[in-house]
Amino acid sequence: PLQLTTPQRRWAMSTMMVVAFMAVLDGTVANVALPTIARELSIGPASSIWIINGFQIAVTATLVGFASLGSLIGYARVYRVGAVVFTGGSLFCALSHTLAVLVVARVVQGLGASMLMSIQPALIRTIYPPERLGRGAGAMATMVASAAAAGPTIGGLILAVARWPWLFMVNVPIGIIDSALMTKTLPKIPGNGNWRDFDGAGAALAGLALTSLTLGVEAVAHAQNALGATGLFVSVASVVLFIRHEARTAKPLMPLEVFSRMRFSLSSLTSICSYTGQGLALVSLPFYFQTTLGRTPLEAGLLLT
Repeated sequence: PLQLTTPQRRWAMSTMMVVAFMAVLDGTVANVALPTIARELSIGPASSIWIINGFQIAVTATLVGFASLGSLIGYARVYRVGAVVFTGGSLFCALSHTLAVLVVARVVQGLGASMLMSIQPALIRTIYPPERLGRGAGAMATMVASAAAAGPTIGGLILAVARWPWLFMVNVPIGIIDSALMTKTLPKIPGNGNWRDFDGAGAALAGLALTSLTLGVEAVAHAQNALGATGLFVSVASVVLFIRHEARTAKPLMPLEVFSRMRFSLSSLTSICSYTGQGLALVSLPFYFQTTLGRTPLEAGLLLT
């Protein structure tokens, strides 16, 4: 950890928490807005799910890669780029008027969010000394949980007074100011290598595995069994190739030996199950509340919170 003064530590954490708050918030406000967006774009609920899928695929497919890149070229550098990409993606979303364009914009937004999420723990570890690390991690976790809980209600409030593009537009001025402040507040931490050391093959295989899994499950859900089986097969094959590649490469993207620790592996599996169940509920409930029960977006947001 760096020897930062208390004001320096507070400024660094404040700018990180602002953009992290926006990233988490956008992941939840989009859920409550799905019925409204689907209605205004004249698309069905099944198609509107890609507004969520585009964001989530971009995050999951690149999370490990960006974390590795940050360790090589510097965590603060990747985090600042992530803030700029996320802000630009938010503007792109606000200006979208078709489903295809909006999904692409959400992918851009997801790439920015992935840079933020993957680097955040490492930055906290460098900002706080070991004896205060729990305080820093706890502060960020509290903020993330608060954003996740308040997101549906905030989204409902915005939809009560404005159209859905404003869900994304509100990020733009805040993101621009916060990105500018980051150039001064985030500690300049050099990486332990350079971009040439990046395990591009490992990143590609990890991204392919996670993307194929999502697309395969999506196809099975729509009774496209052949396409679903293909996606799942590609996902499993990519995982096998990823493990073989990581075991042989000099600078692996992910140290596979951590999974030999049963406590770590079980914790990871539990987390996957938890977030999968939460994701299923947060995508389906807005339609149930608004379409079946006839609630307004604001009421649906309050119920989700």
